[in-house]
Amino acid sequence: MNTTNGNTLHDLLGGEDGIKAHRNAVDDCILESLETNRRQKMKVIDFWMRLAFARKETIDRLCCEKRQLERSISRVEQEWTRTEEDFAWEEDQFRTAWRAFDKRYNSYKQNSLSHRRQKDGCRNDSNRV
Repeated sequence: MNTTNGNTLHDLLGGEDGIKAHRNAVDDCILESLETNRRQKMKVIDFWMRLAFARKETIDRLCCEKRQLERSISRVEQEWTRTEEDFAWEEDQFRTAWRAFDKRYNSYKQNSLSHRRQKDGCRNDSNRV
């Protein structure tokens, strides 16, 4: 291929050595571009791997916190159940004690009224005499 001044491309590139140098320069540019792309891809892969690892760590930590909360809730529920049982037992004890007191009170009241009636009856009888 001739240029306007009559030189060929081969002559413009400096002959065989010039063509080899040009090819080597192009190859170097291509290799450098490929290496740059590879480094960028590695950076992106590294970023996503670190992100995935951080996400996994976060999920693991959250799962651990969830298990701790579930154990805490379970302990509170057990304590609550025990408290309810204790309360039911105490309420039963109170009712039993109240019934016993009520019985004694009613018995005392009945005896007191009977005694008072007897006493009043005696007074009434003595007043009549």
